Amino acid sequence: MASSEESLNCWRSIIHKGRVTSTYKMALGFAIARLVEEGKRQVSMEELARLFFEIYLERLKYDMPQTSNPAQLTVVEQAINKYKEGSFTEEEAIHAIEKEGFTYVLDAFHRLPEGESPIKFYHRTGLGIMLTDAAYRVFWSSEKDHVMCEMDARWSELEEGFARKSLGSNVLTWVASNKSATGAVSLGWCRANASEGSITHIGDGVRDFADRIASDLSAGYKVALGFEHPLYIDVPKNPDQKAIFLEKESSVAQGPGSERRFGCLPRSTFAPGLSETAWVLEKVRIGTAREITPVFEWRRFIDAKDNLFIWEALITSDKRNWQTSTNAELAARSFLRLYPRKPVPEISEGSVPFSLAAAALMWAGFPVSRETLYSPCVTVKAS
Repeated sequence: MASSEESLNCWRSIIHKGRVTSTYKMALGFAIARLVEEGKRQVSMEELARLFFEIYLERLKYDMPQTSNPAQLTVVEQAINKYKEGSFTEEEAIHAIEKEGFTYVLDAFHRLPEGESPIKFYHRTGLGIMLTDAAYRVFWSSEKDHVMCEMDARWSELEEGFARKSLGSNVLTWVASNKSATGAVSLGWCRANASEGSITHIGDGVRDFADRIASDLSAGYKVALGFEHPLYIDVPKNPDQKAIFLEKESSVAQGPGSERRFGCLPRSTFAPGLSETAWVLEKVRIGTAREITPVFEWRRFIDAKDNLFIWEALITSDKRNWQTSTNAELAARSFLRLYPRKPVPEISEGSVPFSLAAAALMWAGFPVSRETLYSPCVTVKAS
C-alpha cells in the first residue's frame, strides 16, 4: 500500500509532468478532490459529467482557451457554449459531456512521460469510476490546500500557454490617453510589444498615433488598441434611472460598487475621448493596406484571425504618478502584466451595455452589426 507521501508525489507528477493537449486532466483532478470531500467512492459517468459541467462553467467565465488546438473547442466547451446560448438545457449539456467528453482523459490521466503511474487514483468500472485509497490520502492530507493551489496554477499555466501559441509572436498593444505627463489635455500614446512584454515607443499627437497603428496593421501585426475613456456605458432597464454627469472624473472611482460602471459619466474627457476614438478608427481604416477585423471579445482575438482588439484603460493612479509615467504607459504596463489573460467585462443585471466603441466603429465606416452595439469592452485597470 502506498503511503500518503508517495501518493502526493505521484499526484503532483501527474499534474505537473503529464502530457496534456487540453485542460481535462486539471478538471478531473478538481472533480476527484470534490468527490473525496463528499466521501464518494463509486461515481457514475453522469455524476462525473455534472461535475465537469459545474467546474468548467465557472472556469470559462475567464474566456481562456482550454486546448492547444484553437480551431477545435473541447466537447465540454461546446456543450457549455450551447447552454449559454440557450440551445441546450443544463441536462442536455451534461448529457453531451457524458456521451463524448471522456473519450481520452480517463485512460490518459495516469500516463507519465516515463510510463504508467505506479499509483492509481481511480479505476474504470462498467458505469463510471471507483476512487482508490490513494485519492483519499491526497485530499485528506495536510497538503490538500497546497495541492489545490498547484492544480489551479497549472491550469492557468496551460490556458496561458495555449493562448500565447494561438496569438503568435506578432501582437502589439497601443494605448491612447487624453492626459499628458503634465496633466494637460493632449493625446499621449504608448506602443508595446505584448508578445515580448516590453514598451517600445512613447509619444504624443493623435495623427501620429493613428498613422503608426495603420502601419503596424498593414505590416501584419495584431493590435490590441486601448483608449482611456469609457468605451461602453450601461443603459438602465428602469427608465427612471438617469445618468448623472459629474464635474470631477475622480468621482467615478469613488462611487459605490464597481470602479468602472456608471450611474455617472465624467464630463471633462468623455466627449473629447469619444470624438478622438472615432477619428482614430476612421484614419486607421483608411490608412491600413489590408482588411481590418475589429473585435471586443478577447477569446475571439486569441482564437481567430481578427486583428484589432479594442479595450478600455481605466486609470486609478494618483496624479502625482504622472511625473514619472504617462497614463498611456501605465495602462500599457498593466496590459502587459495581465497578458495573455484579460479580465471579464462587467455587466450590471439591471442594465444593458451600449457600446460607444461599436458606435465609433460604425461612424468610422466599419461594417458593424446591430448586435455589436450591445457588446461590453474589456476594461484594464491601471495604477
